[in-house]
Amino acid sequence: MSHARLSCVLAVVAWSGITLAAQTSRLMTADQLVEVALQRNRDFLAAKQRLAEARALLRRAGVRPAPTIEMEGATGRPIGTVGD
Repeated sequence: MSHARLSCVLAVVAWSGITLAAQTSRLMTADQLVEVALQRNRDFLAAKQRLAEARALLRRAGVRPAPTIEMEGATGRPIGTVGD
C-alpha cells in the first residue's frame, strides 16, 4: 500500500472514530476504529465481494460436470442395400 493511500486510510479511520465517538459518547480503541472504517469503506466492501465471487467460481470450477451418455447405433446392413 502506498504511503499516500495509507495516510488517507488512517485519516478516514480517525475521522470515523471521532464522529462515532461523538455520537456514542465513549472512547474507542484503535482496533475498533479500524473495524468501523472497514465496515464503511465501499472500496473495501466491493473488493471483499469480488473475492467471495472469485472463490465461488473456483469452487464451481472444481465440481465435476454432469455425466453424459453417448450412444451409436447401426443396422448391421451394408450401406446402400435395400432393406427387407
